[in-house]
Amino acid sequence: MSNPAIIPALVSEKKELASESTSAPLADSKRDQHSPLPIYSNSSPSSTQTSSTQPQRANNMGVQSQIQARGAGAARNRPFAVALTVAVALYFAFTVTTRLFDFSSFTSASCHRQRGNDGAGAIVEKVGKLVPLEAHVMSKCPDTRACLRELVLPAMERVSSKVDFKLTYLGRPTENDGVDCMHGPTECMGNILELCAAHLYPEPRIYLGFVMCLSNDYKEIPNEALVKGCALEHAVDFEKLNECAGSTDGMGMGLLRDSVQRSINVGVRASCTVRLNNEVYCVHDGDWKNCPNGPGVNDLVIEIEKLYRDS
Repeated sequence: MSNPAIIPALVSEKKELASESTSAPLADSKRDQHSPLPIYSNSSPSSTQTSSTQPQRANNMGVQSQIQARGAGAARNRPFAVALTVAVALYFAFTVTTRLFDFSSFTSASCHRQRGNDGAGAIVEKVGKLVPLEAHVMSKCPDTRACLRELVLPAMERVSSKVDFKLTYLGRPTENDGVDCMHGPTECMGNILELCAAHLYPEPRIYLGFVMCLSNDYKEIPNEALVKGCALEHAVDFEKLNECAGSTDGMGMGLLRDSVQRSINVGVRASCTVRLNNEVYCVHDGDWKNCPNGPGVNDLVIEIEKLYRDS
C-alpha cells in the first residue's frame, strides 16, 4: 500500500519535468526566430548543426587564410611593382625625348645647318660676305666722339659679326714723309696710338673700346695717365702700345701715313664720315649731315643686315 504523502510529491515532480520539457523548445524556437547564430559560433543547439557548421567554418577559415596570404604577397611585391612601373615610364620618356631631340645632329656646323630626313645637311641660314663699314676720324675731334658714341658703337654692338670694320684717319701728308694733323702734333700722336691699338688688337671689340675711351677725354690726348687708364680698362698692353708708337723704324708713323692716304684716295675730307659698303652713309660735322637713310642706329643696322643677306 503506498504512502499517500509520497504520491502527491511524485505527481508534483512529473509536472515540473513536463513543464521544463515544454518550455525548453519554446525558448529555442524563440532564439532561432529572433537571435540567429553567428557564422563562427563555438556552440550549436544540436549535434546536426554542429557537424554541418564545422566544414563551413573550416572552409571559411581556409578562404580567410588564402586572402591573408595573398595580401601579404601583394604587400611584399608592391615595392618591386612600383620600381618596375617607374623604370618603364623612364624608358618611354627617354625614347620620346631622344626622338624629339636628335643629338647626333648637333655638330660644329649646327649653327648654320640642320639635318634633313635623309641625314644630309640642309642650309638654314646663308653666311653672307662681311659688309665694309668704315669711320674716318681724328683723335682730338669732338665730331669723332659724337659719331662713335651715337652711331658707330651702338651699331657695332648689334652687327659686329656681319661687318668688316675699320677706323681711318684724316690729315695732310708732308714732303718729308710726315703728316700734318688739324689739331696739331698731339693729335697726330693720338692718331698713331689708336692705329697701333688696332694693329696690335685687330678685334674691334678691343681697339674700338680703347679709342672710345680716349675720345671721351679727347682734349687730354695723348696724356700718359689717360692712355694708361684706357689701356688697362680694355686689356691693351701699354708697353707694346708705346713701343709701336715710338719705334725707331717708324712703324707708328707709317701706319698714320697709310691711313691718311686712304682717306684722300676715297675722297673723304670731313671728320667724322661714316661709309657703308664703300659709299658715304652719314657725316657728323657739327651735326648729322648727308644721311639719306637717317642717322639712327636702327636704320644703319637694317641696312647692314640687308647688304649682308644680299651679298
